[in-house]
Amino acid sequence: MPTKIIRHALISNLAFRDMQYEDMPFVFELMARHQLDTIYINQVLYAYVQRPESITHAYTVQSVTDKLTGLELVQQSLTQMATDGKRLSANWRRSLISVLWLASVNRRSLRSGRVARQILTEYKRFDLLDKGRTFPTRYLKMKTLFYYWNSRWIARKETDNG
Repeated sequence: MPTKIIRHALISNLAFRDMQYEDMPFVFELMARHQLDTIYINQVLYAYVQRPESITHAYTVQSVTDKLTGLELVQQSLTQMATDGKRLSANWRRSLISVLWLASVNRRSLRSGRVARQILTEYKRFDLLDKGRTFPTRYLKMKTLFYYWNSRWIARKETDNG
């Protein structure tokens, strides 16, 4: 069942990127290119089945870096659309949660310096540590700081060993 219904003429000159999590950047690029808005339907229309072998459960350097790339591409599209502050803030929170999830995956199973450096870049892009943005909860702020320092440790350890 589709989660999006799009006229073919709007997507004829767009293509999915060769990456995992390619759907979000595709949809946001489409919206930016054609100045589209969304319509929200408050009704359950399909069931989501989680499979153990899905990319959501694939903890590889490629899947994690593709997720980070997807977040960056969505942010570029939102900027291009001159999105209002409320939507940008909601996207920032969603991206922050995604980066925290990726940082926890990196800590648990990858321990990749490449992934840690990308996570650090995302933290700096959000300017979390210098500007002291308002966090939804104190717990989220503590978790963010923990993974920030852990990612620095992973990145430094790989550099020292390399």
